[in-house]
Amino acid sequence: MKVVPQYVDIEDKIVGPLTWKQLGWFFAGGTILVILWKLLDESAFYTVAIPITIIVVSFAFYKPQGLPLIQFVGFAILYIFKPRAYTWQRDPEIKKQKKIEPIEMNQVVYNKKPLDTDDISILAHTLDTRGVNGNNKLEEILKKRTDYRG
Repeated sequence: MKVVPQYVDIEDKIVGPLTWKQLGWFFAGGTILVILWKLLDESAFYTVAIPITIIVVSFAFYKPQGLPLIQFVGFAILYIFKPRAYTWQRDPEIKKQKKIEPIEMNQVVYNKKPLDTDDISILAHTLDTRGVNGNNKLEEILKKRTDYRG
């Protein structure tokens, strides 16, 4: 019996609940914050550090529509900057449609007579017995109304 691996779409946890990608984002964000700590004074650092921390945490954990945020942002950038060319190609064979003239209600002629109550009761009895009890009258009705050759 062959063993089929399960949960192949779930990333491996490396440190506690964190994956390699999440550790990479935290390492990159920490590196940026250390560099900014050396370059900026304290108030400017905190002003810049809070948005950077929010961005790094969202890139590490947030998954809109089930996609990693970096992939989602990449698709958004491609959508904005990629040229969209909509081309319409005419069908070489143009079929002309016939004009349909409206039919007035007084022009409609019904050739068949409507079912009466006896015909309906015969049909109901045949349906109730699931066709076991055949009926000659029913076959005559069907022959009149359709191409039934029973």
